[in-house]
Amino acid sequence: MIYSFKIRLLTIVGLVAVSLVIALGRSFQLQVLEGAHLEKLAQSQQQRTVVLEPKRGRITDRNGRILAISIPSSPFTPTQRNLNRPSKRLGSLPHGSGFPITN
Repeated sequence: MIYSFKIRLLTIVGLVAVSLVIALGRSFQLQVLEGAHLEKLAQSQQQRTVVLEPKRGRITDRNGRILAISIPSSPFTPTQRNLNRPSKRLGSLPHGSGFPITN
């Protein structure tokens, strides 16, 4: 009976030791041997720039009446330089913006 207990114990200890050696070997392979390659791969998968254009919809009240809509337009930032030299783009300023439009 003692003999079979020692065999079982040694078998279990051996299996645990082999599992530990396999896990340490795999860890060494991933960290040391393939670490630089896997780091580049991870960066290429995680770090990229995606430009998302916002698409806004209608704003309605609780009765479904439209309160505001989105109108696509080109960006324009009024600066002193733009206002001193009127051009076609100045005519596209929305009414009520507070900027005088003169040609």
